[in-house]
Amino acid sequence: TSIHIFPNPASQYINIESLGGEKINITLFNSNGQRMPVPVNIQMNSATVYVSGLASGIYFIQIRQGTCVDPDTLAVKK
Repeated sequence: TSIHIFPNPASQYINIESLGGEKINITLFNSNGQRMPVPVNIQMNSATVYVSGLASGIYFIQIRQGTCVDPDTLAVKK
Protein backbone atom coordinates (compact mmCIF):
# COMPACT_ATOMS: atom_id res chain seq x y z
CA THR A 1 0.00 0.00 0.00
CA SER A 2 1.32 3.43 -0.94
CA ILE A 3 1.01 6.05 1.83
CA HIS A 4 1.76 9.76 1.42
CA ILE A 5 2.41 12.07 4.41
CA PHE A 6 2.54 15.82 3.78
CA PRO A 7 3.68 18.40 4.66
CA ASN A 8 6.72 17.07 6.48
CA PRO A 9 8.01 19.01 8.38
CA ALA A 10 4.73 20.41 9.67
CA SER A 11 3.70 23.10 12.14
CA GLN A 12 -0.12 22.90 12.21
CA TYR A 13 -1.26 19.60 10.68
CA ILE A 14 -0.27 16.73 8.40
CA ASN A 15 -2.34 14.99 5.78
CA ILE A 16 -2.08 11.26 5.24
CA GLU A 17 -3.38 9.63 2.08
CA SER A 18 -3.40 5.95 1.22
CA LEU A 19 -4.22 4.21 -2.02
CA GLY A 20 -5.48 1.17 -0.10
CA GLY A 21 -9.20 0.62 0.27
CA GLU A 22 -9.27 -0.03 4.02
CA LYS A 23 -9.68 2.45 6.87
CA ILE A 24 -6.44 3.74 8.38
CA ASN A 25 -5.56 3.99 12.06
CA ILE A 26 -2.87 6.41 13.26
CA THR A 27 -0.70 6.42 16.39
CA LEU A 28 1.93 9.08 17.13
CA PHE A 29 4.90 8.60 19.49
CA ASN A 30 7.56 10.98 20.77
CA SER A 31 11.28 10.16 20.76
CA ASN A 32 10.90 8.43 24.16
CA GLY A 33 8.28 6.04 22.77
CA GLN A 34 5.41 7.71 24.61
CA ARG A 35 2.09 7.77 22.79
CA MET A 36 1.08 11.34 21.99
CA PRO A 37 -2.62 12.26 22.18
CA VAL A 38 -3.33 14.39 19.12
CA PRO A 39 -6.60 15.22 17.37
CA VAL A 40 -7.09 13.07 14.25
CA ASN A 41 -9.81 13.35 11.62
CA ILE A 42 -10.03 10.06 9.68
CA GLN A 43 -11.96 9.74 6.42
CA MET A 44 -11.61 6.05 5.43
CA ASN A 45 -8.24 5.98 3.58
CA SER A 46 -7.14 9.54 4.39
CA ALA A 47 -6.62 11.51 7.59
CA THR A 48 -5.60 14.86 9.02
CA VAL A 49 -3.47 14.86 12.17
CA TYR A 50 -3.36 18.14 14.08
CA VAL A 51 0.18 18.64 15.46
CA SER A 52 -0.03 22.32 16.47
CA GLY A 53 -0.13 21.35 20.16
CA LEU A 54 3.16 19.43 19.96
CA ALA A 55 6.61 20.80 20.74
CA SER A 56 9.14 21.05 17.91
CA GLY A 57 10.97 17.78 17.37
CA ILE A 58 10.97 14.41 15.67
CA TYR A 59 7.99 12.10 16.18
CA PHE A 60 7.29 8.57 15.02
CA ILE A 61 4.00 7.89 13.30
CA GLN A 62 2.51 4.43 12.91
CA ILE A 63 -0.12 4.01 10.21
CA ARG A 64 -2.13 0.81 10.23
CA GLN A 65 -4.30 -0.24 7.33
CA GLY A 66 -5.76 -3.72 7.45
CA THR A 67 -2.86 -6.05 8.30
CA CYS A 68 -0.19 -3.59 7.07
CA VAL A 69 1.73 -1.34 9.47
CA ASP A 70 3.75 1.53 8.01
CA PRO A 71 6.11 3.30 10.43
CA ASP A 72 7.45 6.72 9.46
CA THR A 73 9.00 9.81 11.01
CA LEU A 74 7.47 13.26 11.26
CA ALA A 75 9.21 16.55 12.00
CA VAL A 76 7.26 19.25 13.84
CA LYS A 77 8.68 22.77 13.51
CA LYS A 78 7.24 25.87 15.17
